[in-house]
Amino acid sequence: MKWAKFTIYPLLLFVAANAGAKTAPALTRSELPQFLASYEQSLGPIDAAYADLMDKPWPIRDDSGKRVGRREIKDRRKIVADLRKTAKELAARPDDLVLALTLFDQTEKLGDNLYDLSQIAYDNDLEEPATRLTEFLVTVDHNQDLIEGYVFHLAKEKQKEVQQLHREDQEMRQKLQGAEAR
Repeated sequence: MKWAKFTIYPLLLFVAANAGAKTAPALTRSELPQFLASYEQSLGPIDAAYADLMDKPWPIRDDSGKRVGRREIKDRRKIVADLRKTAKELAARPDDLVLALTLFDQTEKLGDNLYDLSQIAYDNDLEEPATRLTEFLVTVDHNQDLIEGYVFHLAKEKQKEVQQLHREDQEMRQKLQGAEAR
């Protein structure tokens, strides 16, 4: 039964991979280092845009009229540092499915933050920062699609490994039962 705890998570990812792999572009393991290097570079202008937004005149208000504080933008900006860290870790361990999923999740959160802040900037007549944030969102969405494809590919590989281990486990069990029967 040891194999059971190893198959549940990859099995779920395999099902998800079959559903989503048709839409996400494929990013191969050999392309990953170059992708991650350009990915990290793409975070620089985003970080600068967050810094610029923190320097804008206040108060900035969200669509419900609530003030958006500098602290909230600073907290949202933290995702950029987290993404850089995760990208470096994934570059060192490209077979780590958890890191790949973490990068995907963090990229999705960055996209959500960029969208929200761009809308807040538009609502507060901050046209230039709003446009910049919206432009960054296109790149982030593209990167997210590439990461998604990589995650699905990696999940399929892990599923194959788990299936092979399961077959080997079954063979060993049959051999043990055969030996015990003699």
